[in-house]
Amino acid sequence: MRANYRKGHKHIPIINHGFTLIEILVALAIGMLVIGAAYSYFLSTLRTSSALVAQSRLQQEVRLAAELMQRDIRRAAYRPANAAGVNATPLYIGKTSSTLPSANCLIYAYYDPDSTTTVRHGGFVWHGNRLYMKKPDSTSAACPNDASADSNNWLPISSESTAQITGLSLIAISSTPPQLRMAMSARSPRDSAVNFSLSQNITLPNLPAITPLP
Repeated sequence: MRANYRKGHKHIPIINHGFTLIEILVALAIGMLVIGAAYSYFLSTLRTSSALVAQSRLQQEVRLAAELMQRDIRRAAYRPANAAGVNATPLYIGKTSSTLPSANCLIYAYYDPDSTTTVRHGGFVWHGNRLYMKKPDSTSAACPNDASADSNNWLPISSESTAQITGLSLIAISSTPPQLRMAMSARSPRDSAVNFSLSQNITLPNLPAITPLP
């Protein structure tokens, strides 16, 4: 049977445009891959940024504590020329626990810069996750087993919310003038993978003798 077409009219077939189910599934899969990659990159960038902030805060906390310690330790055995009385006591280092590999506490004395008769006592100790500094008006010459429980003689100089001090090592160096090697390690309380270590030699210009704790 033959179809009749009007003369001068052409037959234009109608074509339905669209996507097949397979094409839609493939497009969805590709889109999910792209979104997943972008999300992974975002998380990675966020973690890196957080780690950098934690590292920066940790380093700042440790360096500030080390600077304070160095500045104060250098006063050990200071005695003005017109001071009355004997020289200040030597610098003592020792352990608060026999299980520690090296000394974690030091005690020293020095004359008050504004007095020729007043002797002050200084010192530092690492206990738990914090560093403690001896109060200048303290007369105790002993390292405490628990500095956190002795607020009359010791005060914290590091914050656990920023840096957890994981170690402090104090080693005497025989030289002229004598030196004290101080090594400190810490980790971030927000990310245990973020760590920082610092080591430095502290020159003792007042020539104190470095001896074990009495």
